[in-house]
Amino acid sequence: MPHITKKQLLLLIMVISVVIFICIVSFMLKANDPLSAYEQSGQLLSELSESECQEFVLSKGVEISRAFDLDKNPELIKELICQAEQAPQSQCGHSSYTEIVFLAESIRKVVNEYYGITILDDDGAYMLDDT
Repeated sequence: MPHITKKQLLLLIMVISVVIFICIVSFMLKANDPLSAYEQSGQLLSELSESECQEFVLSKGVEISRAFDLDKNPELIKELICQAEQAPQSQCGHSSYTEIVFLAESIRKVVNEYYGITILDDDGAYMLDDT
């Protein structure tokens, strides 16, 4: 069995100390991550009223075309919010009406941001390796 010199022992202690220090600092930095809006409020968006859902998406910069006539379809925005909550990674592809697809995608992005959900790319699709 090889004999460990004092110099080697000190070097080992220093390396272990640096590793422990890095672990502690990384834990502290992770603990300081900003909370999502949901973590701060505890409010599920799907529990908001239809008008509150509309106010929420408008406050986040989502543009709602007048073609949707929300006076006649007040439930539309809330339904899209509920869909985004249930499937945050899924794109809206169930309609051939382009404007609804764009609206649903805009709402999905702000809902994901509210809950602190990160999508792998801007389109919400997983990136596949070509290998």
